[in-house]
Amino acid sequence: MLSFGIAEYGKPVPVVSFEVVAKTTSLARRFIARGRVDGTSLVTRGFLVGRGGYDPFNPSLATPVNPDTNWLTDVVWGGFITAIEFPNPNCVCYYCELLEAEANWALGEIAIFSEVQNSPGAIEDGTFLISAIGHFPFKAKNLNMKMAIRVLEQI
Repeated sequence: MLSFGIAEYGKPVPVVSFEVVAKTTSLARRFIARGRVDGTSLVTRGFLVGRGGYDPFNPSLATPVNPDTNWLTDVVWGGFITAIEFPNPNCVCYYCELLEAEANWALGEIAIFSEVQNSPGAIEDGTFLISAIGHFPFKAKNLNMKMAIRVLEQI
């Protein structure tokens, strides 16, 4: 019997895990502020990873996040968040996982996307938006590895 993390041929599957600090986007901040007045809420639905976010001349450096952007530079994969926790009232922690066959590119950015719910005018209900974006130094992903990303967002 093989233990967790062992592939079908008995070779261990390498897991690259790291942490990213994400910034809440300006649009998400507007909806959060509205929620305190009229009850509009955001429900986190998943994450996206992309090929931007790092300096091409020095891939060991992440570029600063612009909170006014509403999309990633070059999206390569989207998935569901594995777990969410609240370490304190002003911080949300998302656990995102990429399996062996997912997002086999050079990655450098991650986004958390949310859905608008309970909007009083109901015009925005069901609208998806990027609620947080985080950049990190160049990380190469291939078919023989998993990637676990812990995303921290200060609200």
